Amino acid sequence: MRAALALGVTLFTAACVSPLPRGDGPSSRATVPRPVAIERHAIAVPDWTFYHSVDALPGEARGLLLRVAGSRVASPGQPFNTTDAINLRLPNSQLQFAAVADDLTAIVWMANGGIAPSSLNMLVYDRTMRDACRYTFSAQVSRDAVQLSDLLAGVSQGYARREYVEPGLLPQP
Repeated sequence: MRAALALGVTLFTAACVSPLPRGDGPSSRATVPRPVAIERHAIAVPDWTFYHSVDALPGEARGLLLRVAGSRVASPGQPFNTTDAINLRLPNSQLQFAAVADDLTAIVWMANGGIAPSSLNMLVYDRTMRDACRYTFSAQVSRDAVQLSDLLAGVSQGYARREYVEPGLLPQP
């Protein structure tokens, strides 16, 4: 039993790290957890293309949004279910914005919390590696003035719960 548990921990740890060079030569390579590598990559992107409407999203980003936020998603400013009083004609999620760069897609949306307040969520998807990080932000993050750089800073400051999504667990959009 202990051997199986140790093997499981070893396999999980190996799946969550990605080598990143830190200098020249093989001795200067260090391993960084894959979620941290995704976050660093997203922070380093200089030019994102932003989208502020579900209908305007490129096909693969739209498919990814519908996969993680639900089959019906409101565009910014459109009504959606924000409490436990559900209107079946309204979606349960609302897009805040999506951003696309070379091999990354970031999607930010509000999700119905039911009795709890609605939650602000973000997914950063790496199209090359086919993995992602999903974040649910705490109340310290303002839902009124949401910018990608602020959300990524909030992640590094611990204002979000992080969930690593392994390759293949999200469909390729």
